[in-house]
Amino acid sequence: MLTDTRIRAAKSLEKSYKLTDTHGLYLMVSTTGSRLWYFRYRFAGKESRLAFGAYPQVTLAEAREKRDAARKLLASDISPSQLRKTEKSPVDDSRTFKFIATEWHTNNLVRWSEGHADKILICLKRYVFPDIGAMDIARIETRHLAQLVKAIDDKGVHDVAGRVRQHLTKIMRHAVQRGLIRYNPAFDLDDVVTPVVTRHHPALPLKRLPELLEKIDSYKGRVLTRLALELTLHVFLRSSELRLARWDEFNLKARIWTVKQLFGGSLTLRDYDGQVAEALVMVRALNKMTKAGMPESVRIA
Repeated sequence: MLTDTRIRAAKSLEKSYKLTDTHGLYLMVSTTGSRLWYFRYRFAGKESRLAFGAYPQVTLAEAREKRDAARKLLASDISPSQLRKTEKSPVDDSRTFKFIATEWHTNNLVRWSEGHADKILICLKRYVFPDIGAMDIARIETRHLAQLVKAIDDKGVHDVAGRVRQHLTKIMRHAVQRGLIRYNPAFDLDDVVTPVVTRHHPALPLKRLPELLEKIDSYKGRVLTRLALELTLHVFLRSSELRLARWDEFNLKARIWTVKQLFGGSLTLRDYDGQVAEALVMVRALNKMTKAGMPESVRIA
């Protein structure tokens, strides 16, 4: 008889294999690591099997309930497979989770930067769509979302699980606003994700600023690294905004940098003393000398 512990410990091998429960129920573990429930039975002298879905979306207890329901049908001389075919109606593509999530994503493109939009879509395609993308949005319950997020969290990528939870909440809110569902099943997922403890580095005391400036000035490593540090002291931006800047964001003659924000919009910085522009001229010259990156990329680190 199977247990959840044994199922979670099951690893993918070179060939697919079965984990047998009782009364015809078994779990097929594929070479890719997916785990699918099946119920094997005989009807009218022929052996058949019925698929119950993937673990952990369908739990061990739920799979056993489905098996027991199928066995009751067999006892009444009814084929579970035939009954499913007659009752099953195709899901309207416009009501699937994937369709609604893509619609939500498209509606927000005007608010997001291209990079941010791409990251969200990649996250959904990798972690969400394979499990619930084909499901009717109205049939998705909190337990489905909790199982999905917990499976990600159990892999140790707690920050990814947190982002997926946030995306699910917003997508389901969009479905509520569309009138497709009455309540948001993603609201009760807070305790599913392990909190990420962030360690903040201590700030440099102001009295040590001259020491920092002296060390930057006497730095003997890559020139681009020294220039990046000098620029950081002038503009006070995230390192990513400096490292990923593009030349079309700068007007060196007017000494203006229009910084493209992560979530859309922009921030205009004016270089009053000209030191930023002077450093950027050196960066551009070094880029040309080393042929670093595409012409439109600053490539400062």
